[in-house]
Amino acid sequence: AVGHECDEEFPVIRFASMPLFLVKEYSLGLPQIAFRTSYRLSEMPIDLVHAHCPFASGTLAMKTALKKDVPLVATFHTKFADDFAHRLKMENAGKIAARYTAKFFAQADEAWAVNGSTAQTLREYGYRGPITVMPNGCDLEPMERTPENRRAVLDRFGLPNRPLLLFVGRVVEQKNIPFLLQALGQLKQNADFSLLVIGDGEGVIPYQKLAKDLGIGERVKFAGAIREREPLRGIYAAADLFVLPSVYDNAPLTVREAASCGCPSALIAGSNAAEGIEHGVNGFTSELHPAAYAALIDGALANPERLRAAGE
Repeated sequence: AVGHECDEEFPVIRFASMPLFLVKEYSLGLPQIAFRTSYRLSEMPIDLVHAHCPFASGTLAMKTALKKDVPLVATFHTKFADDFAHRLKMENAGKIAARYTAKFFAQADEAWAVNGSTAQTLREYGYRGPITVMPNGCDLEPMERTPENRRAVLDRFGLPNRPLLLFVGRVVEQKNIPFLLQALGQLKQNADFSLLVIGDGEGVIPYQKLAKDLGIGERVKFAGAIREREPLRGIYAAADLFVLPSVYDNAPLTVREAASCGCPSALIAGSNAAEGIEHGVNGFTSELHPAAYAALIDGALANPERLRAAGE
């Protein structure tokens, strides 16, 4: 976040990058010209390298681990093949990305995946080695759900006092936001709700128009990105239901962040993101159909006690 670049309790070493014209929210790392970064890494006493991406930063991680003769752990948590195929509009691009990813993980000393479903995705990419399932953690301290916090959040975003649905993440097609809006469009005659969307992305303007066309424009608030942790914690604690109908995400941190503040999630049954969710117990799931997802949300909001219990 701007103004918080050096807030970490450990040193952060940056290296050069350039904007990606196809994906505005991402940059292309350039470790090949990161001479100062390479020098700083060479001077540091490093015992282990942990890579979270097989591409630019992964190249730097591999190079550093080899030079230092230390183990390289690589964590798989993103469907790179889907990303490449979607952005480049070429199925072969996805296949090339999958093969490259499998090769990178085969060269690591340990391959980790954030859940069992994600491990299976890595297998589908062609990786044949051992995989350790290492679930994501959550750095948000639990927050009590109080009427005062809820009122403060509603006032901040100019929302009326009615059931609050929340989405946090990139506002892009992969998150299935058009599907979410279509489901909510089916609810407009029967349910009272507001949807608060926290995040930026290429979909903000077209999805605002879609919400208006579906007759729910006044119920959907696109609030932009909020990267500071404390305000986000309060927003999670004010929401009644976290909505993420994505079949792209693997083990989204946002689901755990919402849960840490007592807010259960509505996910798609059988998706990687829904692993560990038992419908009606610690969250809610439906099939991948707008009418089914609408019925899920309608049923959850109609039973506040069940919603509260699932959040707990």
